[in-house]
Amino acid sequence: MLARVDPTLLEASLEQLDARIGAALTKGALGSRSASEAECRQAGRRWFEANLTRLQVCVCAHPTVRAHCAGAAAERAALVASVADALARSAEIRLVPSDVLAARLVHFGLERLCAARPPGT
Repeated sequence: MLARVDPTLLEASLEQLDARIGAALTKGALGSRSASEAECRQAGRRWFEANLTRLQVCVCAHPTVRAHCAGAAAERAALVASVADALARSAEIRLVPSDVLAARLVHFGLERLCAARPPGT
């Protein structure tokens, strides 16, 4: 069963997605002070870039994602749901909501992410 994805995530900018990832990561980390939008964006972007190899391992082996990267036609919403499903199965990627991270990865480019898969995938 594919993960449910908020349809507004497909229209969100990279900055908005980075901010959502950063908000999930910084929630409660600053005590009584909430992170600013800029701090959330920066934290989200840094986390995303630092975890690209782990994301490759998690996402690029998923059958639907592989089919998409091989040239099979896939509707964008279904693709994001497939990526979210792959992420939801990974215990290592639980800090960030899988649907937000899936939308960020699709924006980043699955072909780009999966073109040079890490060893063992």
